[in-house]
Amino acid sequence: GYLGQPHIMTKFMGINDVKEMPKAKWVGISWQALALGGATLIGILGIYIFPNGIQNSELIAVDLVKNTMLPFFAALVLCAILAATTNVMAAQILVVASSIGEDFYKGLFKKNATHKQTLLASRLSVIFVALIAFVIAYFKISTIYKLVLYAWSGLGASFGPLLLISLYYKKVNKLGAFMGILIGGITSGIWPLINTKLVIDIPPLIPGFIFSSIAIYLFSFVKEKRIKT
Repeated sequence: GYLGQPHIMTKFMGINDVKEMPKAKWVGISWQALALGGATLIGILGIYIFPNGIQNSELIAVDLVKNTMLPFFAALVLCAILAATTNVMAAQILVVASSIGEDFYKGLFKKNATHKQTLLASRLSVIFVALIAFVIAYFKISTIYKLVLYAWSGLGASFGPLLLISLYYKKVNKLGAFMGILIGGITSGIWPLINTKLVIDIPPLIPGFIFSSIAIYLFSFVKEKRIKT
């Protein structure tokens, strides 16, 4: 789902000089290699240090810190984890508020909305999203891993194929792009319902990515053929 993260793609889109793109590419790849490699290493260390498992596998990093470090250094690392979590949470809430206020409320429902009205819609969306998050956390509807996997699958299947295909297939048009995003998102959204009837557990990203890619090629080809005829 990394290719479909809007807040990452916009960083590349907003770069000041195209010549800086290769440098930005290597910085992004290096950071992801460190982050994903570190997460994998934490999992391997957790299996080695806790052979009998732990009560909550999502807290493996916290348990590793508490069991392998002195209290002072453990407190510093745990504070860093809390700070990173809070920072990401705040950033994501701001993205949601901006999207609902500017893109949905002002862009679709009330195009002549004033700044105060848009700001009110953004603030109400923050409260609404916070309440949903509270309900999910309080009633333990799902684990963080499953929620992130589901969300990243939707983003990756919606925007990932379009991003990759646009780089190598110059005949992609607006219809193909729209249908690719739509079909990829819908496939990822309904796939968990279909997956329960299958023998093999297939993540939503895989079928969503495949169907989105097919839709982009198919609808772009149909649109181009109509224009020629």
